[in-house]
Amino acid sequence: QNALHDFQPESDWRDTWNDTQVTNSHLVNDLNIKPSGHKLDRRKWTQLNRIRTNHGRCNYTLNKWNPVIDPMCDCDEPKQTIHHIHKNSSTYAATDIQSVIKKKFSGKASGAPPYIPANI
Repeated sequence: QNALHDFQPESDWRDTWNDTQVTNSHLVNDLNIKPSGHKLDRRKWTQLNRIRTNHGRCNYTLNKWNPVIDPMCDCDEPKQTIHHIHKNSSTYAATDIQSVIKKKFSGKASGAPPYIPANI
């Protein structure tokens, strides 16, 4: 048989994707569907994806690049992650981070809601 004839890029990708342990695999379910928020301007798109992937400018991540920075949150949680700031931090609770995020991106994202996943 011809190897080129047997080449099925989408199914090959899907098989590899399903067999690989990827932390944020839930963010890409179908290669043919653009992720919600893809029409945001670059700055907002970057911010949204930092929240979605739990990789952003927080003490835990900054500590990985510069060990002098303490990874601890101001609320005494050992790791100040984006997820922690968004969901749990008592230090940031007064600013209601979830409302700020939703207000900032409301009506700006394309695709099916929610464009900010509940499990970030």
